[in-house]
Amino acid sequence: GNYVVALESFEEASKINPSEQYPKDKISELKKLMKEEDLENKKQQQFDDLLRDADGLYAKKEYEQAKSKYQQASDLKPSEQYPKDKISRIDQLLSDQAQAEAAAKAKEESYQKAIAAGDASFKGKQYDAAKKSYNDALAIKPGEKYPKDKISEIDGILADQAQAEAEANAKKAEEQYAKLISKADASFEQSKYEESKTAYSNALKLKPGEAYPTQKIQEIDRLMQQQGKVDEEYKVFLTQAFNAYKAKQYQEAIDLYKKALKLKPNESFPKQKIEEISSILDSENDKAAKEQQKERAYKDAIVKADNYFNNKDYTNAELQYKRSLTYKPYADYPQQKLKEIQKILKEAEESTQYVEIDFDDEVEKAKYLNELAKKYPEGVTKENYNQSGKKIKVVIVNRNGIATEFKEVKTSYGTFYFENGQSISSTLFYNKTKE
Repeated sequence: GNYVVALESFEEASKINPSEQYPKDKISELKKLMKEEDLENKKQQQFDDLLRDADGLYAKKEYEQAKSKYQQASDLKPSEQYPKDKISRIDQLLSDQAQAEAAAKAKEESYQKAIAAGDASFKGKQYDAAKKSYNDALAIKPGEKYPKDKISEIDGILADQAQAEAEANAKKAEEQYAKLISKADASFEQSKYEESKTAYSNALKLKPGEAYPTQKIQEIDRLMQQQGKVDEEYKVFLTQAFNAYKAKQYQEAIDLYKKALKLKPNESFPKQKIEEISSILDSENDKAAKEQQKERAYKDAIVKADNYFNNKDYTNAELQYKRSLTYKPYADYPQQKLKEIQKILKEAEESTQYVEIDFDDEVEKAKYLNELAKKYPEGVTKENYNQSGKKIKVVIVNRNGIATEFKEVKTSYGTFYFENGQSISSTLFYNKTKE
């Protein structure tokens, strides 16, 4: 208002004295001031409008829009603290709101996860696991109806199952009781009192108030007391039988086990031992029979060997003595006779060395025999002569142009036989020199 009055005064003065510069300068200055004042007023008005709008939006909790208005107001008048404070407050509120929304989202996700786990377990009839998951969901959101309803439903199912299980267990216990009583009765009839008493006792555990198994146990106790003497005598027989068995007195052991069995006919142990020992006896008898058979074969070989030896047929004697050793490998007699034969044969070998033909190789041997085949006729040719106190028979067997030379040498040590210079048995000699 003051600027307007002053402007009018300077304009009046300028009209009175147009050439005066000072009024003109003041007029220009005043107009400039008035323009600035008008702009400031408009700015203040815009600032006030922005704050009013911002406060309204803030009151309605439209914080993002309110923040934008406060920011515009602060841009108009940066020195004003109010919009800055409101912006800081809104930032805090928005941060709190974001955190609250994140927490709410996480809570909802946890809730839905627990519900999903509960539903899956419920579908799979894993009711304990399902109930735990539904309780977890309720802990997150206590007011929710769905998990409460599912827990109630599970409680009903579990109660039904428990009742069914109890009924099944009761039925099973009844069946088991009947089975035990049947087993106990059967054992009692067979005088297996310990076994019977155990079965009756187990039946009583299932039905503690039952009179029948109690009475049977009392009866068994009386019978077992009476049976004490029988048990003692039975044990004595078993001990004696065992000692006889250890001493390899098998028949006596069998007789004692039979006495034990007579006291307790239903016991399987004496029966098993009787069978076992009988088998051992059979085996022993079989072994003895085999030993007798070996003894007979041994003696037979010795008799044959002695006959050959006495007849100076040392080759066959040696075979039979060796045969006897297959039955009794450690027998002294045949071993001594074999040493004796070896000694005789060695001495005979030394005295008949001139009879044996020692060829350098097969070619020389073949040449010698080929000459014999040319020299002697087809068939068997025999020649006899004496040399150095020995009777020598030479037999040339010429068949199909192939000659074989056999010799029989009789000495004071015995008779020896050769085929092409190699020692052979008498049997082989006679078989090969038949006409």
